[in-house]
This record gives sequence, C-alpha cells and structure tokens, in this order.
Amino acid sequence: MESAVARRAKAENTHKNAASWEGKLKKWKEDAEKAHEKAVEVHTELGRFLEAVARTKATETASAVKAVLCLVKGIFDDVNDLLRVSTSAEVERGKIQELRQLIECDDSLAANTKEKALACISAFQEKIAVVYGARADLLNKLLEILHSANILVAAVDKSGTRENAGLKWQLTDLYQRIDGKTAYTARARKCGCGEPQPTPESPPCESDIIDPREPFLPICNSDYYVGIAKLYKEAKTKLEAAKEEMAKARKKADMAAACYNGLNDAINAAEAAEAAK
Repeated sequence: MESAVARRAKAENTHKNAASWEGKLKKWKEDAEKAHEKAVEVHTELGRFLEAVARTKATETASAVKAVLCLVKGIFDDVNDLLRVSTSAEVERGKIQELRQLIECDDSLAANTKEKALACISAFQEKIAVVYGARADLLNKLLEILHSANILVAAVDKSGTRENAGLKWQLTDLYQRIDGKTAYTARARKCGCGEPQPTPESPPCESDIIDPREPFLPICNSDYYVGIAKLYKEAKTKLEAAKEEMAKARKKADMAAACYNGLNDAINAAEAAEAAK
C-alpha cells in the first residue's frame, strides 16, 4: 500500500515537472514565432524605407549644391571684372572702365555717337551693379544650403561604426542583421539556482529555468528556434508518457487502497462476529 502511494506521488511529481517544462517550451516557441513574424514585418518596412533613403541622394545633392555655388561665385567674379574701377596702375582696370576709356579716346567717333554709347554703357553698368549687389545674400544662402546638405550627408550617407554611422548605414546594418548576416555570440544561460545550465537538452534543477537561450536572426531559421521546437516536441512526448504513467500509478494506488480497505473491512467484520458469539 505505502509503495503504491509513493509510486503515485512520484508519478504525479514527474507529470507536474513535465507539464511545467512543456508549458515553458510551448511559450518560448510561440514567442519565437510571434517575434519572427514581427521581424519579417520590420524587415519588409526597412526595405521600403531604405529605398526611400536611397532616393534622397544626399551625397549627390551636396555635390550639386557645391557645383552651383562655385558656378555662381564664378559668375560674380566675372561681374566684378566688369564693374571694377581702378585708379592706380597696380590694380587692373575693369572691362567697363576699359571700354569707356576706349570710346572716350577714340577720335574717329562723333561726339553724339560717343554720348549714346557711353549712355548705353552707364545703363548696363547700373543694371549689372544691381545684380552684383545681391552677391553677398545669394552666396550666403548657397553656403547655408551647402552646409545643410553636408549635414544631411553626415546624417544619412556617412559610414563608420554603429555608434557614429549615418542613417543609411545604420538601417542597412539592421536590415542585414535581421537577415542573419551578423556576428553572434550566445550568452551563458542560468537556471533558478544561479548555476549555468549543464546541457541544453534538459532543464536544470528539474524545471526551474529563468530564460531561454538567446535567439539568433532570422529566428525561424536559427538553431535557437529549431532547438526549441525539437525540445518542445520531445517534452510533449514525455508529458504524454508521464500522464499515462501517472494514470497507471493512480489506478494501482486506488486498487491497493481498495484492497487494503476491503481487507480491513473483512477483518473488522470477522472481529465483530467473533465478539458477538
């Protein structure tokens, strides 16, 4: 009787531990599958975002702005060559000043022709001077745009480490890591007692595990997921076996208890009959 009760208690405890371990593995497997689905969604969205980032063409934009700045500066340098007025031999005369002097010194031209020509030059000079007056504001605006473009390049296209790289590099790195293209080192696992897990195939301290092994991306192609799925399948089999053994042990314990009770009843009845004589 006592041995049957002990076997039943042992079978029930084995079933309890098996159910706990199977439940943990089931939860980890489901969590891994949900995480994989989320990772796939993130991977898809990252791909779209990377395409959008690529369309910003930050580096090309900065180069184009720099080229426009140089072109505009060159134009204003040419305008300065037109408008420059020299009063000494050390400074080269401007093109308009040279043209004025050529006209004024040309004795072959009639006075009224000179006057008309000089009037046209003056009108042209006034308009060019207005354009040149916008030089500082326009160049400053272009410098500001170039500065912003360079900031955009640093923020988007800069390569380097994960700590200081630009957005494009960071997103590409994350995109590749979700694909599993990254270095990985698994961390040591510990159970409830604080000791490292002796083997990955069985729970330490029976079922008192704190954390599952660290997953590796892509999750559903990883050793982590394959291992968890395998352990879960084995745990389900062990749980069914433990359930059957528990049922058998309970049946035997019940039968032993029934026999024990029946024997006691028979003994009590015999003793009562003997006492009645």
